[in-house]
Amino acid sequence: MSEAIGAAMASWPGPRTPYLPLEGDVAGVWRAVRDGERVELRADPAWPLPPGVTPGARGAAVLRVTDRVVPLGERTAVVRPASLTVGVGASRGVPADEIVGLVRHTVREAGLSHLSVAELATLDTKADEPGVAAAAARLGVPLRSYPAGELARVEVPSPSGTALAAVGTPSVAEAAALAAGGELLVRKRKSAPEGRAAMATCAVVRRAGGSGPDRCVKPGARRIVVLPCFLLSGVLPDRCRHRAAVRAAVRPEPDIRPTEVVGAAGKLYGLVMKRHREADEGDLRMNCDSCVHRIALPGFEDTVGLPRAAAPAPR
Repeated sequence: MSEAIGAAMASWPGPRTPYLPLEGDVAGVWRAVRDGERVELRADPAWPLPPGVTPGARGAAVLRVTDRVVPLGERTAVVRPASLTVGVGASRGVPADEIVGLVRHTVREAGLSHLSVAELATLDTKADEPGVAAAAARLGVPLRSYPAGELARVEVPSPSGTALAAVGTPSVAEAAALAAGGELLVRKRKSAPEGRAAMATCAVVRRAGGSGPDRCVKPGARRIVVLPCFLLSGVLPDRCRHRAAVRAAVRPEPDIRPTEVVGAAGKLYGLVMKRHREADEGDLRMNCDSCVHRIALPGFEDTVGLPRAAAPAPR
């Protein structure tokens, strides 16, 4: 365990890793590794971990993986997974400072780390607002946008008739945060500037497990084979196999088995590209990530196995 963490930490030149932010007593954990002491890894649900780090037994130093604010004692370092999506609603002319301040305050008040904010999400007509784009840049995260029709289909706890009349969707902040899936941690909050009305809202979602194995588990997979689809071996295939191994170590079920590099398998790559084209062109019959007919769900029991386009409307 110490050798694995030592190899990983050797590539972490500063407070941020090449993959994930890092904070706490990094030097203390590094000294424990250098001196050959056991280092414990405490991980929240299987976030992608830096290469070379795997879960282990209790130790004198601790490396944690969490998006929550936790005590940072001596010889404790924390890796921050990119796990949070913040949905943002904004009025025309909103200042970037108002959005940034609202996001940081809301995340902090919820007991979460701003270092785990992975992206801002909003309505497509708001993405061109200078203040919204500048806020994403200030926070160092990408800005994702969705059309009103897509956001209008997302179920939210705080719909607004005023928003529906104004922009075509009953929710912006909550719907944008939830559009890609996940758990709503903070419902819509308004900014509180002095002397004028609020111009920004936000909501916070912990993103759904984004790894391939996690998406396979949802419809009931019990054995998963991870195929690194590359022509040659190298850093990226190694990272695929490593993440699969970490996922298997943190959650022993289902059975996950990574393979060697696939190599020049033209038929396999052709099938992958075919499925991508089907999804891009709206033919979702073979896309299990998007299909509600893969398993029996309340209200959809009679649609299991049917192509999505041919399925009856939900009752």
